[in-house]
Amino acid sequence: VAAWSYARTGNLDGRAVRWAAPPGAAGSAAGALATDSVEPHALLLATAALVCWQAVSVARGRDRPEEALRRPSGWAYAGAGIGAGIVSGLLGIGGGIVLVPALTALLGMPLKRAIGTSLVVITAIVVPGTAVHAVLGHIDWAIALALAVGVVPGARLGAALTIRAGDRALRLVVGAFLGTLGLAYGVFEVAELARG
Repeated sequence: VAAWSYARTGNLDGRAVRWAAPPGAAGSAAGALATDSVEPHALLLATAALVCWQAVSVARGRDRPEEALRRPSGWAYAGAGIGAGIVSGLLGIGGGIVLVPALTALLGMPLKRAIGTSLVVITAIVVPGTAVHAVLGHIDWAIALALAVGVVPGARLGAALTIRAGDRALRLVVGAFLGTLGLAYGVFEVAELARG
């Protein structure tokens, strides 16, 4: 739903999707399979550090004029896709918290286009990861269905607000969100380790 809104306004990079989605889907399945053998606290602490670093990169960056944008290789997009896929499968998240910062801070994509592109890639990524988690019995379907009721209208509203937002304000909001998320992950995991 949200990806369609971004595509209609030109905020979607089809080349990035074609390169990032297939390895991202494979990475998601692999990450989901690895969940039972990876130490979760170390993984979440590493993810928290990565997200905080990317939050600062996104908030401090700025979109360059279209003619000044670099054109990363397809392999760079594939690397971003597989990284997002692995994190998605391991943590049971969409992967956008890794993919959007990678596309913007590392590969130079404008933020709105990175968000729109990420939504399409994540759609491909979550399917195999979800299937593996379902087979492993990791999904509470009642909670998943209840959350899904709010996702569609929330995605539509979020896309509309983001598309209308100014670039600087959007960078600050996304950076603040990622920073809050990263700090929350970190604090929660440190507290868990202290209790354990």
